Amino acid sequence: MSVLHNQPTGKRELGQDDLGRLLRFYLACIEDEDLRSLTLKLTQHHRSFISPWDDQELLFATEAPEVRFQVRYKSDHALLTRGLAQAGEAERFFYGYPFFLDERDYLSPLFVQEVEVEEDRRGGFVMRPVSSLQVNHHLFRARPEELQSVQEELEGSFGSFDARLEAALAYLGASPAEFDAGRLDPFPGRRTPRGRWINRPVLFRSTRSSYTFQLKKELGALAAHERLLAGATDTALGYLTAPGRMRRADGEAERRGIVAVLPLNEQQERAVRAGLTMPFTVVTGPPGTGKSQVVVDILASCAVAGRAVLFASKNNKAVDVVHQRLREILGEGEDWVLRLGNRERVDACRTEMFDRLAALAATGSEGSAGAGAVGSAMSAVENDIALAQAELERVRACSRSLLEAEARRRRIQAVLPEHWVTVSALGEIQPPAMPLDRLRERRDEAQALAGERPLGFWLGLRRLVLGRCLVQGLIREIQAAAGLFPPQVGEDVLARVRSATGYPSLALALADLVSFGEWAAATKEVGDAERRLAQMPPTSAIARRIDALKEKKAELSREYLRQAWRRRVAGSMGVVRHELGNYFTLGERQWRTQGNREWLAVLDQFTESIQKLGRILPVWIVTNLSARRSMPLKPAIFDLVIIDEASQCDIASAIPLLYRARRAVVIGDPRQLRHISAIRPEREAELAKEAGVADLLAGWSYAVRSLYDAAEGAVLQVGREPVFLAEHYRSHPAVVEFSNQTFYAGRLVVRTALKVLAAKLDGQPLGVFWHDIRGDVPGSARSAWNEVEARAVVELLERWYREGLLTRRQGRAELSFGVVTPFRLQMEKIEQMIQARPWWEAVRGRLTVGTAHRFQGDECDVMVFSPVVAEGLSVRMSRWVAQTDQLLNVAITRARGVLHVVGDLAACRGPAGIWRSLRTMWRRAGVGAPPPRLLNRRQRSGWRSC
Repeated sequence: MSVLHNQPTGKRELGQDDLGRLLRFYLACIEDEDLRSLTLKLTQHHRSFISPWDDQELLFATEAPEVRFQVRYKSDHALLTRGLAQAGEAERFFYGYPFFLDERDYLSPLFVQEVEVEEDRRGGFVMRPVSSLQVNHHLFRARPEELQSVQEELEGSFGSFDARLEAALAYLGASPAEFDAGRLDPFPGRRTPRGRWINRPVLFRSTRSSYTFQLKKELGALAAHERLLAGATDTALGYLTAPGRMRRADGEAERRGIVAVLPLNEQQERAVRAGLTMPFTVVTGPPGTGKSQVVVDILASCAVAGRAVLFASKNNKAVDVVHQRLREILGEGEDWVLRLGNRERVDACRTEMFDRLAALAATGSEGSAGAGAVGSAMSAVENDIALAQAELERVRACSRSLLEAEARRRRIQAVLPEHWVTVSALGEIQPPAMPLDRLRERRDEAQALAGERPLGFWLGLRRLVLGRCLVQGLIREIQAAAGLFPPQVGEDVLARVRSATGYPSLALALADLVSFGEWAAATKEVGDAERRLAQMPPTSAIARRIDALKEKKAELSREYLRQAWRRRVAGSMGVVRHELGNYFTLGERQWRTQGNREWLAVLDQFTESIQKLGRILPVWIVTNLSARRSMPLKPAIFDLVIIDEASQCDIASAIPLLYRARRAVVIGDPRQLRHISAIRPEREAELAKEAGVADLLAGWSYAVRSLYDAAEGAVLQVGREPVFLAEHYRSHPAVVEFSNQTFYAGRLVVRTALKVLAAKLDGQPLGVFWHDIRGDVPGSARSAWNEVEARAVVELLERWYREGLLTRRQGRAELSFGVVTPFRLQMEKIEQMIQARPWWEAVRGRLTVGTAHRFQGDECDVMVFSPVVAEGLSVRMSRWVAQTDQLLNVAITRARGVLHVVGDLAACRGPAGIWRSLRTMWRRAGVGAPPPRLLNRRQRSGWRSC
């Protein structure tokens, strides 16, 4: 592997000072975002928040510039004055109204505004707003797909606060009639019903989100301590922020090879090899291209090599899927993967690990001695794969030669006289005996003499000295050459020479001879390539042999992984027990001692314990936000970090993970769901300016740039590209074709096993079907729904239930069904209709209804897509729909065998962008049996309410 050279792309590399400012900017963004997603424990009343108003709401409803109020409790007075008297920066206060009290005794204000609080001379307080009104994003967590649209509307201009409140409550399905700013509810007590809105304001101190508390601690530590930040230079974080530091590939890792416990195609193997050897690797690919196979094989290879690897993602589902695949390979009793996270997961991991060690001690390392024999068998299979791949490459090379020769022959044949080709084709075509190079020289000479190309000094001198003799010499050469060509060709060329009047005619004659000679040579090359190819096995047969060998290698690799890992653990049983005990004990101590003099010593011991464990138990799995609980903030304590779903991950939450590893693999698909930030662009620009990073915002934005974006930019900057996984194995070709053409530039190669799909669906027509339903969307401030379309979806499911498709049938594979829609309100309405059906319990667990966010990372055999787009959709919703290309891509690519679109075909002309492409492509999409007829708007009167 060659050294990576930095290539300028206009994005400058970050020095230590730049990185420090960027970290402080990210901290400010997270803090600002936390303040938009607030929830308070009811028991913190009088300690973290107060509610001294009993009669009326005085700030929002009246839009007053200030509000004076009294507090009756000493604890309330202490809370306010403690924040005012605090040394350094004054504590921030926020005012919220109204609030929702949930079943767990947490209250969440709907609208929030930062305020300054001053004590007046009379012992009371004055409260003044210092920021604009904000909506609490915590209340909208269930609908991330609509969050930005909701924020844009609710934080925009309204005629009055009452109108703003009414719109917000409509989104949340609550009645504005319950809220009268002049008649407040009493503060909730023990007997107050939970799960309801409380018509009352609260004033609270700045709170810290439990979701981001650990992350903010780690980013703050890095920003505050130069020694820590200096350690980032030779880590994956250093490569991300300054790609020019990237070094050579790891030759030792490359020699060790891949432990492919799951078979890999060529692109997947390239991704795994890059991940095991390169300092920074980016892997991308649409759903169904085997990204999780890449992850599992990298983890298995690191496990066998004893190289500590950390796998992380921002959501538990992604890490649990990978862990489950590893557990299936290793077996429940020998799963030596450390799945860590919150306290409950750490406790569960400790119990499971010690139970497995006890079981292994009781049985010994029986069977582990066979790892060497398995390794030899793997090597033999790898050799067979290499031979088969070499044979496949020879066949492909021969095919390429045939295609190139055929193309060359057709190109030359287009300029030859037709009767030359016809006459020559009667017998076997042989190139003329005269070397073509000599003819080309004479042709070029004649063309120069005719003035068709530069003459040159020596040729000009010859023409001057030889004169007519030069013409006669060329004629003799043409006559001699013509005798070596087929008779018809020779006669035609000689006839042209006999009537030649000068150099141009001679140049044409020689050009004809050269063209025919080249055509004859290309024709012979085509014949030779065809004969060679006929003697070779077909590429499909070789490919099947390679696939079979790879399956065999995967079986051997799985056994090798199990035995090698078992032998390593069994051979170090005492060390593993001791270090595991140390690890879990020190993990607790680092929390208890944090901030005192003992903490640094505990941290060093904790680090040493992880490094010792990492050689025996190399595979560690966490979520981004739980890493701090499981491992210290030390540079490069892992050899490699793999971060999955990077397109949904912000840069900030990945920084501590990248800091902890020498190298990184970043995996994601920028055409799927992206991370959602609550920060508006103008607010982010203010925070960037305050942190001194306004010039870095384009490349390092917290709100807009994902980890995948930053990682892709880093590898492009050093002249590399992300490894693209192009072979798709999940969906029927008709299902994936729209996404392939619209989002992936036609780069996908569909390898889906159609026979397996057809067998599983048992005669159901496969592909894409559009049920053209003429519904409408009623005016609503809260999301959007289409009643006719929703009922048509349920009718389709009902029909499948009557046919037995939805129910479990003995002897047949269970099918999974999904209903996906862009709008949460449509999802809720369809769920209500389905759950009212008598067959709901029979299909529970096999039928999922959701927005694209619910289906991210999942798939269904049969998917129904409800676009909702129809007459009556508001301008704002139409605009939002037109911008939801990632949501649409996720919705489509969840289907494996069948995708039914139930929607208004004509209305999809309305939203701009990809929705028009969707309509155009799917108008031709129906294959197989025609879809069932569904009711439309003109037949609505026949429906009964659910």
